[in-house]
Amino acid sequence: MKRIVFLSAALALLACLPAQAAWVVGQTLLQVGSGDAGGEYTWFQTAGTVDNPAGCGNTDIYIVRTLPKNALAILLAGKLSGSPIRLFVHDTLCDSYTGRPLVKEVALQ
Repeated sequence: MKRIVFLSAALALLACLPAQAAWVVGQTLLQVGSGDAGGEYTWFQTAGTVDNPAGCGNTDIYIVRTLPKNALAILLAGKLSGSPIRLFVHDTLCDSYTGRPLVKEVALQ
């Protein structure tokens, strides 16, 4: 009986936790670029709806600020080869300069 009460309490506690970000997979790249407004960054647009777990104000493109040159190389390789990409979008932060979803990681599939 104690186990049932404990498990019920644990499940109720887990249900109260916010959803965590997850990989967004199978994205087709439409555009890729880079800029330096507010610091160096890479931006890209996908064919699908922009994943926006942080509720950012602008949702037309994604922004990468961590290792933007590395991300640009990966994204350009994906664009040229036609390979889909996967990305991990920050679930609590938007890009502070552009107000767009901030990508933590990007990879080719």
